[in-house]
Amino acid sequence: MVYVDMEPEDGCLWVYGPDDQQIPAFTDFGLESLTDFIREHKTNRGRGEKGGEQKPGS
Repeated sequence: MVYVDMEPEDGCLWVYGPDDQQIPAFTDFGLESLTDFIREHKTNRGRGEKGGEQKPGS
């Protein structure tokens, strides 16, 4: 889950519902940040950098 490491200043907010249910929500900036993070992760995955190992079946 990429968004777990995102902070409110990155554009990721948590919306709380009944019974303490939570769901992430993203501002426009947050969606851009998430897209950039995923693109960077995919690039680094091919280079074998930290977080780049792919689990079987992924």
